Amino acid sequence: MLVGTVASVAVAYYASPFLHGPWEFIVSWDDSINFLDNTMIQQPLSISSIVSMFTTVKINVYEPLSWLLKALVHSVWGMDPFAVRIVTLVLHWVNCLVLYATSARLLRQLGQPHPLGCFIGTLLYAVHPIHVEVVGWPSAQPYALAMLFTLLCFYTHLHALECTSPHHRRFFSILSMGMPRDTSRLYVCSVMSKSAAILVPVGIVATDIVLSTPPQPCSWNRRATTLALLRYAISKAGYGVSMLGLACMTAAANADGAMVDTDILHLSMTQRCVKAVVVLLWPVRKLLWPTPLRYHYQLPSTLHASWIDTDRYVYFPAIVVVPVVGQLFTYIDTMCYPWNRTLAVVSLCAVALCLAHVATLQLESWRTAEAVFRHGLKSDPTDWRILDQLQELLLETRPAEATLYLQQTLRYSPRHGLKAQLQIAKCHMLLGQSAEACAIYESLHDRYPTYAHVLNNMGICHWKQGRLRAARDLFVRAAANGTGLTRGDKAPQTNIILVDAWDPRTPRPTRWAGGTASIIVGFSAKYDWMVVVRSPKYVFWTKSS
Repeated sequence: MLVGTVASVAVAYYASPFLHGPWEFIVSWDDSINFLDNTMIQQPLSISSIVSMFTTVKINVYEPLSWLLKALVHSVWGMDPFAVRIVTLVLHWVNCLVLYATSARLLRQLGQPHPLGCFIGTLLYAVHPIHVEVVGWPSAQPYALAMLFTLLCFYTHLHALECTSPHHRRFFSILSMGMPRDTSRLYVCSVMSKSAAILVPVGIVATDIVLSTPPQPCSWNRRATTLALLRYAISKAGYGVSMLGLACMTAAANADGAMVDTDILHLSMTQRCVKAVVVLLWPVRKLLWPTPLRYHYQLPSTLHASWIDTDRYVYFPAIVVVPVVGQLFTYIDTMCYPWNRTLAVVSLCAVALCLAHVATLQLESWRTAEAVFRHGLKSDPTDWRILDQLQELLLETRPAEATLYLQQTLRYSPRHGLKAQLQIAKCHMLLGQSAEACAIYESLHDRYPTYAHVLNNMGICHWKQGRLRAARDLFVRAAANGTGLTRGDKAPQTNIILVDAWDPRTPRPTRWAGGTASIIVGFSAKYDWMVVVRSPKYVFWTKSS
């Protein structure tokens, strides 16, 4: 009774932020690409639109089932950020129900059934604030969909084990069973929802190992063991083939993102080793003490690296909490003191209510882009990525405040590497220090003479200096032979069209083919491209996609 009441209160409180106030897309952080500018999900559902989803790579990811879900939501509610979040919230609750059923079945097959422990563990997982990002950020919806298919995959696998071999604890009984028909298909669906599920077969094998371990030591027969392992490998061939194919597909989709010059950050081998250790320990720390939470975390400044982890990445590994809590209650029940179980139930219920309160506060920070970024700055005022996003968000409406954030961005931004230098040049240009910015581009051009971003931005410098022919030549080189171009980048081509329409004899404001514009260079947080965009107030530097 107590646990049911606490669960109802915690779940209702967790969802309470959706009962009031507006909700917006985080347009400066992937939501514009995934929703507002995604014509693929805005078209009426048809065979051709579905085929397009299964043949398209967008922002270096391939997730056709997630795009199909977005299209379904759009067809019912339109482009509504509130509806997207509600659908994700429902998916999250469904995931928790399947997680409970899966964990209870696993412990039952281990001979340690404890439905109450699994229920409390599921409650802790459901209301934990580290999962708020999946619910609160529209672009994180694929994680919830992929988790649904992943949990169904585990549940179906355990069900097949239970039905196939009633004596599942007998050594090698699992190794000798056949491959369940539907689980590999569910695995494929999970990866086609989000590539974060690519390692699900590892969890399936780990589950089989746990269930096949004998309760007592037994003698080994080399021949029988070899044959059993061979049969097991054959039975898991579907997973192996699926995993290999999906891994190749994911690698191909992320080919542009894997380039050495894709991001500002450059890690040495030593730094990568430290990062690996931090990544392993970080989820445990955030699960046990979930503060301060935000959408990415920085390594120590001595490593010159950030964005190593985000809250949503814990959504998958955290499912192990549920069977662990179930086993904890099994252990408590074996102790002599009857009040131990009551104390554990009351304590964990109190923890669940506290987590629900923190999650509710955390969810409020996902209402708008500005709320997200300001929340991040409270956690780390030196986070140059958030500072950069915030200054871009405020550039048109509150330029004075944006300038302050821009100065801080310049102060804390990394200095090493090609993209880092492009970031620094962008900050200088926005601060009106075009001479410093163009000097950086000149230096980068000497070292990277074929890099498209450098050629394009050098062209803008020549344009500002009135050297239109030189500017156009650089745009042409960037468009035709420039390296580092990713799918859909049309910035150099756009600038070629605009420079051809430019009339240097006309005083500012200048008459363009499409309207009036003034040469005031603006920038995007993507820090790669300068693109001249016709606007009555600004000529923006944006990332073309």
